[in-house]
Amino acid sequence: MRRAGVLAALLLAAAPALAREPSPADLKKRIEAVTSRAAFASGWWGVEVRSLRSGKVLYAANAQRNFTPASTMKLVTTAAVCRVNG
Repeated sequence: MRRAGVLAALLLAAAPALAREPSPADLKKRIEAVTSRAAFASGWWGVEVRSLRSGKVLYAANAQRNFTPASTMKLVTTAAVCRVNG
């Protein structure tokens, strides 16, 4: 459940960026402010943010790693994004 809260926090932090495309430097700063917290030191993060306009990767962390999903919430989130963009 804690990870779902973190995901929600990341999405809320990114909400203002939905109005305009954020700079890669701004994304890096904002995302790493969350993922670098001491409470998450033992976790592995995989993040990829793409521009909805161009499809270009704006930020990526551990993009080359294979992760086993920690919860089905990722499936729900992915389905919601695909429905919006589909």
